[in-house]
Amino acid sequence: MAKADDENNTSRHPAMGAVPPARHLTACEVLNWIGYRRAIPSAVYFAPVRGAAPGATGEQLAGLLHSAVPDPKPAECPMAAAESKLMEALRARRVRALAEKDGRLEELPDEIYEYAVAANARGSIEPDSRATSADSFRALKYLSSLPSIGPLLFSTAQVMAEWPSRVTVPEEDTAAEHNPRGPRPRKAGGPKRVRKGRYDWSQALETVSADLHAHGIPQDHDGGQARLERLAAAAFPPDAAPAESVIRARVASLIAAHRKAVNEGR
Repeated sequence: MAKADDENNTSRHPAMGAVPPARHLTACEVLNWIGYRRAIPSAVYFAPVRGAAPGATGEQLAGLLHSAVPDPKPAECPMAAAESKLMEALRARRVRALAEKDGRLEELPDEIYEYAVAANARGSIEPDSRATSADSFRALKYLSSLPSIGPLLFSTAQVMAEWPSRVTVPEEDTAAEHNPRGPRPRKAGGPKRVRKGRYDWSQALETVSADLHAHGIPQDHDGGQARLERLAAAAFPPDAAPAESVIRARVASLIAAHRKAVNEGR
């Protein structure tokens, strides 16, 4: 049963690099996007620690959360670094944190960033645990003087502009090189295939993801997927692009991930 639960939990993780369709993201989704390039909602991200043993340390809980995120992922938990990057962007005003007040979303006051604070994955602002005792106390005193803040929300567009989707996809299948009939011929004037190393798909997937976010999911036989495939192909140098079939498969996978996220309300 535990194994089945683990597999079901993994299947609910958003696809890596898939741009969330929602207009706003929670703090949990933003921090996971920065750390893993997966906008993982809190219900999925925190699921592994609900049954944790009482008295588990913060390090142990962080390890449980990190181990539950599907590969590929960093060897070590990236969430502490993600918090630092988010706070850096907030202090530089490149990203704005929002909170509901009187039924509408308002930006957090600028003066809050003058204190040693951090946005956590639970969606609240707290004293930065890495700050000095004096700075943490000063931050706590300031936060205590404010009405309750949270849950925090962030503009999806701002987050994607600051941390674009950058997914490097492994080189296409080279089984054709071992075909006894020899490699399949390339269409005259077609793109040259990369034999060694990896294609850098970051720009292509970023372009397709942004288009899906802006214009929605293509419908069957409306030419939408073909248009996305052309956008993806245009992101590669003309003489070093993946095969058309490879681009078609990658775009189809991204469309499927986007459709799943929409259906699940993320």
